[in-house]
Amino acid sequence: MVEEMGSLRSAGFVDPGWEHGIAQDERKKKVRCNYCAKIVSGGIYRLKQHLARLSGEVTYCDKAPEEVFLKMRENLEGGRFDNEEEEEEQEEDALAKLAIKSNHDDDVRKYGHFWSVIDNRWNSLFHHPLYLAAYFLNPSYRYRPDFVAHPDVVRGLNSCLVRLEPDNGRRISASMQVGFYYWPDRV
Repeated sequence: MVEEMGSLRSAGFVDPGWEHGIAQDERKKKVRCNYCAKIVSGGIYRLKQHLARLSGEVTYCDKAPEEVFLKMRENLEGGRFDNEEEEEEQEEDALAKLAIKSNHDDDVRKYGHFWSVIDNRWNSLFHHPLYLAAYFLNPSYRYRPDFVAHPDVVRGLNSCLVRLEPDNGRRISASMQVGFYYWPDRV
């Protein structure tokens, strides 16, 4: 049975998030985190957001190891980066965080502040309205089956529309056309 699960996992049929959580109901909509014991509603995707420390949708797990955080973040992003520089920067930040952690004897009270500075840098960078609008309007992301138009993403798109178009009527017209992105076959 374990051998069978391994082959299913390597073939992509078993989500890697299940290594870090336990289903609490039959439909697997409630999942308990193995690190902080929090029960997350919304299934394995929400648990992965919890472990990847994505703010906004769920409260994130402070107790998950850094390796788990990186693995879940990569899984949610599809393992793709827009460019190699961005990937290298994020890897350097992750290595810096691990070095800071080991230099402070793995005591979260000593290194927690430094980690929050690094995390805030990334969060403020990628929660900028322009990045959110680009994510929403990029067809390679937009038409993926796992795409979700999170409220933050829609707010970012609207914020860009407000900034680009001062005329309220034209702005409303533009925002109504965004609906064609949801259902391209209805154009």
